[in-house]
Amino acid sequence: MSGKRAKICQGNVRSDTWREAQIAALLCRGLTTSEIASKLFISRRTVEWHLENLYLKLGARTKRQAISRLAKASGGEDRGTL
Repeated sequence: MSGKRAKICQGNVRSDTWREAQIAALLCRGLTTSEIASKLFISRRTVEWHLENLYLKLGARTKRQAISRLAKASGGEDRGTL
């Protein structure tokens, strides 16, 4: 685990890795798993693995819930889009 902790979506939710923070930020921008993988030059499965870790930390079961909780943590509103 990295000693540095990165902000996710500029809010209060913290990530243990910079890669999780990157993926969370792209998730908040509405990118799909495949788009995130392409943008970060990693496999789709690696993105899914990081998303699973984020879901656990957020107590989310779906992408929609994760985005909602990330938005709330950053003081934004959940627009319910996906």
